[in-house]
Amino acid sequence: MEGVLSLMRNAAIEKASVEMLELFERVSDEAKPEKKAVPPPNKLTYYWTRKPLIVGRAVALACTLQNPKDVEKLLGFNKDHRAYKFTPSLSDYEKLLGHPPSDIACLDPFAGTGNLIFPAAELGLDVTCSDYNPLAHMIERGILSIPASSGADLASKFEDAANHIIDEVEREVGKFYTSHNLAYLWVWCIRCIHCNQRVPLLNQMYISKKKKIGFKITPSTNKDFVVEIDRNISESDGKKFTQKGGKVQCISCGNTTSPNDMRDDIAKRKDKEMIAIQIQRSGRQGRDYILPSKDDHVLYQKASRYIKNQYDDKISQTIPTEKILAGHRKQNTLWLFGITHWNEFYSDRQLLILSTLVKTIQSYCNDSTDPDMSAIRVYLAFLVAQLVNNYSYGVIWNSSGDKPEHTLTPRQPRIVYNLAEINPFVKVRGSLRNNVKNIVNAIKFCTRLKKPVTCNLESVTTPSTKQYDLIITDPPYGDDVQYGELSEFLYLWVYRILNDDALPARAPLDEDFCESWGRFGDKKIASKFFEKGLEKSFQSLNQKLKDDGLLAVFFAHSSIQAWNQLLSALRAGNFRVISSYALHTESKDNPLARNKASFMSSIVVVCRKITEDSSGFIEDTIPDTEDGINDILKNIPDGKLLALPITDLLVMVYGKVLESCTKYRTLKSRSSDKEPNFEELLNNAQRVIMRLLVSKLTKSSMNTIGPRMAFYILAKVFYGGKVSADDMLKIGKAHNIESSILVESGVVVKSGGVYKLKRLHQNEMDFPPEDVARDNLHQQLCYLARRVDIGRGKDVDDILDKENFMRPTLKQIVYLLIQSIDMRKNRGNSLDDNDRAEMTILKTLADIMGVRVEGGLDAFMSK
Repeated sequence: MEGVLSLMRNAAIEKASVEMLELFERVSDEAKPEKKAVPPPNKLTYYWTRKPLIVGRAVALACTLQNPKDVEKLLGFNKDHRAYKFTPSLSDYEKLLGHPPSDIACLDPFAGTGNLIFPAAELGLDVTCSDYNPLAHMIERGILSIPASSGADLASKFEDAANHIIDEVEREVGKFYTSHNLAYLWVWCIRCIHCNQRVPLLNQMYISKKKKIGFKITPSTNKDFVVEIDRNISESDGKKFTQKGGKVQCISCGNTTSPNDMRDDIAKRKDKEMIAIQIQRSGRQGRDYILPSKDDHVLYQKASRYIKNQYDDKISQTIPTEKILAGHRKQNTLWLFGITHWNEFYSDRQLLILSTLVKTIQSYCNDSTDPDMSAIRVYLAFLVAQLVNNYSYGVIWNSSGDKPEHTLTPRQPRIVYNLAEINPFVKVRGSLRNNVKNIVNAIKFCTRLKKPVTCNLESVTTPSTKQYDLIITDPPYGDDVQYGELSEFLYLWVYRILNDDALPARAPLDEDFCESWGRFGDKKIASKFFEKGLEKSFQSLNQKLKDDGLLAVFFAHSSIQAWNQLLSALRAGNFRVISSYALHTESKDNPLARNKASFMSSIVVVCRKITEDSSGFIEDTIPDTEDGINDILKNIPDGKLLALPITDLLVMVYGKVLESCTKYRTLKSRSSDKEPNFEELLNNAQRVIMRLLVSKLTKSSMNTIGPRMAFYILAKVFYGGKVSADDMLKIGKAHNIESSILVESGVVVKSGGVYKLKRLHQNEMDFPPEDVARDNLHQQLCYLARRVDIGRGKDVDDILDKENFMRPTLKQIVYLLIQSIDMRKNRGNSLDDNDRAEMTILKTLADIMGVRVEGGLDAFMSK
């Protein structure tokens, strides 16, 4: 075992080398398409956070091997398929280790779905995982334990059982759907408070953008409405709406109804209307849309009467009637629509199908003598959970993709005004038979594990008699997800299937460490609960980790407060950060990822225990952090720097703050009356990176660039020309300039809560060039751009010769701006007419200045 400990002390991930930085960059490049590909385990059932498998493999290998090149060999890059499909050679891995992988005891105490720790188990490490949330625990068992225990025929056994159950349910209640109908499009309706007109709530008129099919809604004489399908809808008609942001516009009198009155109407009357059906045409005719017939309405009404007539104690036991809890807000938004208990989040027909499915599964499992039935039951529970997620009042109709989107697409159950109801018995996204296929593939994939992982349902703070060589974990991030409250949407159904006394009836909350405003009724108390819980968690990790063990922690959040909480937790746990790496695993196409560091970027924080007393001064961490930031920027070529999101850069910078502030067990200030302020250190590091970025990209000092031009470059290159009020404050502090001055001097225009860069050529410059300020590069560039825009580009060369114009620096800035706009375009960001006009002007200036764009930014900067 000494060999293991010695090897762990020299792990590749500890060395903040260029090779490791480049390796993690390749891991990021691989992780993004993996997220889009959706590995089979991810389709077992929905969960809020899942790390790409390639990320878990990279960290497990880098924590246990010494040489980055050895890590790279086993990652599976440059193969015919995605790297997560590649199975590393265990014999090669053991040779590189020099001992059996099972000698390394590895733990993930916040395991979630098990994705992060799956690769460590696949490599043969002795893996234990745990989670406090019972839904997460069952997913862990379904991925990490049951397939390896039950054998290769588990998938086919589940498939046979699931298909038998679906056939039985369809025989009993399938008559309430028409076989060629794929999805029913519904709308909530309210009465106009001004004229009593019945108004369908539509945020657009498109049914299918690709096929240019949409709705035409007109009022009828009896205060109702008529729906027609327009099979060649114009773009302007497709964008029409009756409801935006909760405000309703009447289709008859044109007056508006407020969001509060709209919600009150829905809560009181529960009025909804089926207005279209997606159908499957015969042969190769594909899918189409029709208006619902009288029979379609009758079938729904019959299903509603059927469940009401059949409803008894037995059916009630199959349907969750528990109260919906609040989470991220003081109230759950569903309450505002009169939906206070989970059974109210489904239509009568949906409840009928779901209750029949649960009842049939319970009966099938109880009657079976198959020794694997307890394992099969787990996957049948996931089958129900998958249907629940695709079969509620929260299912969104995606008119761009002609398909329904599951309830948890926005990460929490919400009311959808124009919603979709799938036919659960046909082959459509989210249906029963489609989900059977997904679960079968997940089971088969997970049989790659040859040894079951120990999966514990327990809090991270539960003491352990076992100590671990390696802990790899992804703890909760403040207010990112309220797992306890949100998981009940799925777990309450899963619990009814599993019939397991070892499971709690509801998700426990006592040690569900997150910021839940609704749980405590107070944001500050919720924040303090999370902060203290995170500190307790890291103190427990210290107890579980061997003295010379290694801890790798993932963290992803945009707020300074969250990073300060992580720092406090690391210090409370007596951990020293020895290296950190940024990973960007989300595509910018993901709407949840846009402009959010909590989805775009993660940092892997690598730690060792502090085993001896040591003390230092917080004042010394400032130059130490700044040196670390300089080292980061030195290792990133200028061209590559332009391609990085600002969030990734900030994540790397915060990692350097963590390294500096966790070197010592005790940190003091040289001023006896002053307490160390870690939040100020994080803010200072943020300001440092924003100053250094501009200097590096322009190869000029901040005194030369000036605050206005520095702001413009950062906002243009890293924020796409639109800056939030919060980011405006951050950049302004970095360059000692207030937003009001930037507005007054024509750098930005305020539009709502966003500041937009004013186009360079849109500033009026009706004065001679001699009056342009020598110390204001932004004004100089605007002056030149304006000259080109008004057709006086021939004057530019002479103007640049004047002593108050800084030709060499302007030359670099023009080239930099051209490259940044080109990169935005290459990443798929569309340019509007103003962007294109500005680009034309910049290229004209580049021609006049003798700037050549060939060779890229790095070649230009090296001249």
